[in-house]
Amino acid sequence: MIALLIQQLTVFFVMMYLIVAEIGFAVPRLTNIRQYLNYGLPLVPGSLSSWLVNSSDRYLIALFLGTAAVGYYSPGYTAGLLSA
Repeated sequence: MIALLIQQLTVFFVMMYLIVAEIGFAVPRLTNIRQYLNYGLPLVPGSLSSWLVNSSDRYLIALFLGTAAVGYYSPGYTAGLLSA
């Protein structure tokens, strides 16, 4: 486990060095943060409600029909979203 951790840390630091050497690192300036929030915050409720519906329907199907029904429903629902 320790050898795996050391290996992962070594790869991480080497990759971070290569990335920073290639593209650099800049501290973000938050001068336009108000404009970004004015644009982004109205989109949050729609995303949350979409996530809530996508999650809750699977839980309700599992509650009433069991996990096998969720196994049938979930791929079909995902395929339907892709074609829409």
